[in-house]
Amino acid sequence: MNPEEVQHAEAQPVATPVAELPEIAEAMGELRPFLAVPLNVTIELGRSRLSIGELLELGYHSVFALNKTAGNNLDIYINNVLIGRGEVVVIEDRVGIKLNEIVENHD
Repeated sequence: MNPEEVQHAEAQPVATPVAELPEIAEAMGELRPFLAVPLNVTIELGRSRLSIGELLELGYHSVFALNKTAGNNLDIYINNVLIGRGEVVVIEDRVGIKLNEIVENHD
């Protein structure tokens, strides 16, 4: 992603966290014992498939294509389950993700 494509976030009012929504707040009491359980969060930029030969040819400064085009939302996984999509933002000198979509899983 080119530096011009990365959005720079400015201080904005924060949306109400899901946990503070009235319909969720009541259920939160039952979940309280689990709120400190750590979860693995993965942001996926894209994927590629390489043969062993192509992999062995990679070196410093090698470039290979991913399955996503520039400007697409990145996939957000929690414990290897797709939960949403978002875009890269820069906050001061840090990189972050702006959640743009929540994916409903129908497993």
